[in-house]
This record gives sequence, structure tokens and C-alpha cells, in this order.
Amino acid sequence: MQEIDKHCLPLSSLTKIRVMKKIFVLAFSMLWLAVGCSQDSRSIVEDCKDEGWRVEGEFGQEGPFKSHSHLKSERAKAVEVFWITRGQRKTKRYPQNSKFYLAIHFYKEDGDVFAVVMSKNK
Repeated sequence: MQEIDKHCLPLSSLTKIRVMKKIFVLAFSMLWLAVGCSQDSRSIVEDCKDEGWRVEGEFGQEGPFKSHSHLKSERAKAVEVFWITRGQRKTKRYPQNSKFYLAIHFYKEDGDVFAVVMSKNK
């Protein structure tokens, strides 16, 4: 008769552990996203100010948002910002001749987008 290793679990137990591990990772990820995305736009702009950026302009209607993105490039000839108000999209182009530009877009639940453009000397 073979001796059973006490550290080996039957396949069904291993499967249960893997499923529980995936559920934990998913729950933790959702919590992290909820906390990370609950910032207000002002705190995100302030974080960029702390890195040496200054506000050049604000576009669209500020309000609660579900996510945001940053657009910047040290090699691009220009950075284009866009915003959407009541379904109407508008854009503005910033040539990067003497400054670098950073566009922060905030995506709202209703599909609108508001944006903040920041600059930094080259």
C-alpha cells in the first residue's frame, strides 16, 4: 500500500483553492480601482503641479468622472486635447515648440469628457 503525502491535496481541493485565489484577486482589483478612481480632478491636477506642470487651460464641464487618462510626449510636434459637451466633440492643438504639454482627459458617466491642459518648459 502506498503512503499518501499529507501535503498533496486532491484535485478538487486544488481547484477550489485556485478559484478562491482568483476571486480574491478579482475582488482586490475591483477595490483598488474603486479607490484609485475615486480621486477628484483637482487632486490629479495638483499631483501634476507637484511634478512641475502648470495649468494652461480647462475645457468642457467639470464634474464627477469614472476614469481619466494622461496624454504627453517629449517627441511629438504637438499635443491635441479634446472635450465632449452634451455629445459635441471639440479639439485644440498645442504645438510643442518651446513647451511640453500634458492633456488630462476626464471621462464622465454620460459620455462627456472634460480636459485640463498643462505645460512645462523644455
